Amino acid sequence: MKKVRGFLITISIGILILCIGPMDIFFHGFYCDMEEYDAIYEEDLQGYPLLEQNFEQVFVPQKRHFAGFSLNLAEVETENAGELVLSIYNQNGKRIDQAVVHLKEVKSGEWHQVYVGKKLKAGETYSLQIRVQNRQEPLQLKLADADYLPKENVKGNLFLGYAYSKSTFGLQEKTLFTLFLIALWIFIFAEKLKLPLRTGIEGRKIAIFLFLTILLTENYSFNSMNHENEAFADFHSKGETLVMGCVYAEQEGISLPEYGLGRYTDVKGTLTNYTTDFLTDEDWDQGYSRTKPMIALSNNSFTRSVCAAGNRIQFANGDVFEIEEVSRQGQYLYAELSADRNLLKSKYGSLSRIQFTDQEGSLLKRGMLEDYESQYGLQGKVFRTLARSMNDENVLVSLRFLCSFGTAVVFSLLVLALAHKYHKLLAFSFYIVFWLSPWVVNFAHNLYWVEFTWFLPMLLGLVCSIRIQDKRYRIFSYGAVLVSVMGKSLCGYEYITNVMLGGIVFLILDFVKAVWKKEKERAALIFRTTFWFGFFSLLGFFIAVCVHASLRGNGDILAGIQSIIEKDVMRRVGGGEMSHFDPVYWDSFNASIWETLGKYFHFTTEVIAGIPGNIFPLLCGTPIGIFIYNYKRNKMNWEDVWMYVVFFAVSVSWFVLAKPHSYIHLHLNYVLWYFGYIQVCIYIICKQVMGKES
Repeated sequence: MKKVRGFLITISIGILILCIGPMDIFFHGFYCDMEEYDAIYEEDLQGYPLLEQNFEQVFVPQKRHFAGFSLNLAEVETENAGELVLSIYNQNGKRIDQAVVHLKEVKSGEWHQVYVGKKLKAGETYSLQIRVQNRQEPLQLKLADADYLPKENVKGNLFLGYAYSKSTFGLQEKTLFTLFLIALWIFIFAEKLKLPLRTGIEGRKIAIFLFLTILLTENYSFNSMNHENEAFADFHSKGETLVMGCVYAEQEGISLPEYGLGRYTDVKGTLTNYTTDFLTDEDWDQGYSRTKPMIALSNNSFTRSVCAAGNRIQFANGDVFEIEEVSRQGQYLYAELSADRNLLKSKYGSLSRIQFTDQEGSLLKRGMLEDYESQYGLQGKVFRTLARSMNDENVLVSLRFLCSFGTAVVFSLLVLALAHKYHKLLAFSFYIVFWLSPWVVNFAHNLYWVEFTWFLPMLLGLVCSIRIQDKRYRIFSYGAVLVSVMGKSLCGYEYITNVMLGGIVFLILDFVKAVWKKEKERAALIFRTTFWFGFFSLLGFFIAVCVHASLRGNGDILAGIQSIIEKDVMRRVGGGEMSHFDPVYWDSFNASIWETLGKYFHFTTEVIAGIPGNIFPLLCGTPIGIFIYNYKRNKMNWEDVWMYVVFFAVSVSWFVLAKPHSYIHLHLNYVLWYFGYIQVCIYIICKQVMGKES
């Protein structure tokens, strides 16, 4: 009976995974975007009297979940209206679906939805035959020029909309649901599950790891636990667009730099956020003048180089017009064209698809990409490679999801390792903060910051401390931390002190404990391990600097290092003559460390969801009060004291060593408190309240 029950559970979970994923049986709605008649030139419309003969339209669905058609019929009389019959045939001439529209229910000049053809397949060719019945007068269909018709249209110019349903679950939801079902199956059959290679990892722990990862990924992707976190959607988009700029540039065939990041500029403007669009008001429609043959583009270095009198513009529909005159006013560049009337977006397409040519007809570039030289930009190279195999429409969402998932995996492993080495309460404190911190959540999905690279060295250092007696683990950790720190540094040098100190924080705690207990041999082993772990961290950082410097110095590493120090390091950490830098940095150079650190004790957000930021000083001070109280009662737990002090030092290291950067970047650097310090404060307070013993 148990085997039958297990078989049925397995089959049920497998079927559900197939239904959510590959089969995609959950969808909804009737979505169709079409223009109105007034968005079409009168001469591009013609009537087609339909009465005795049939009308045929050939089309190819472009997406899954075809839902039907939208009709917009003119001059429909309500009396003796009759019916409109729509029949769909496949390439073999077999009728596969049919719908009857009662014309008395159709309002003249308005879109009418026809639900038909739900089983049509994307990419296959079908014919739609339309006829009228029980009607005495011809029905006037409207045929439009091909420029106005959707890309589904192959033959027959009926002004017709093609509608689709949307998948209820996107890629993110499908992945999370699938992982949840897999985790549930593992959890149910954990006792019977045998893992390969004799890892010794219990199946139930794998299930728990997946559950933890799913919960974090869900919040990092959707911000579901803190709807007041208004910065979530486009948090620091100015940095993230350095990644997406290279993705878009590659899609447009623009040559890419050796650096992985760049600032992309095209006819919309310079990409620093995702909301930039063409001019639209009472005189302009998405950059098209409503009254004369003129378009409005962003006034930038790219458009000024290609949009010049005498050059030509080829629009999305293939039509070409000469640029007769160019004027610039503020943020916009206006180009008058050789057309004899104003242009319509519905006919000529989005201005983002225009192509410039010179007077000889040679194609000019579609945009320009300015190198971002402050770092190597490894994340840009990786995400750009991944984007090549993704749907262009969903590339940003997909890449963000991968980043969120990677961050969740690192945090979940870190939490499980903490539970193994220390206490479940400490692990819970870390997890709840990783889950609910608005700062951690905002950074988690950001493609520029790639937050999981910050905490990977900490995870490696924790694992090394757990398996420190095993030489193989120590050697592996040295190589792994070299790669991880190098990867983080190639993605950016911000917070590198926190990252590298985070890698040895647990080894330091073990060393202090061993010295305190006078365990000389263990203290010596930990000291050697900490030294080599730190050495390989520094080596990884140095290798990354050399790789970056090679680009910066055009092959001359020393010249590149000098350039990095003068233009980037000094700007972040101070030093040198203030006159060598923009005056905007002068206040940050003059500020004291105490003044800078003081700024970060006044939180601008909640500490975690539900805990207001104004109690952050109390959160920091309460553990000190607990230490004093326990000391007087002779119940002092020195391990908690060391943990509090060491994690505080890790968190404030960047505030101190990169004072100018921290003084300016208040909108970013609060996240540094989450390198363990806030978690430890919460842990100490909770342990005291609960009366837990170490």
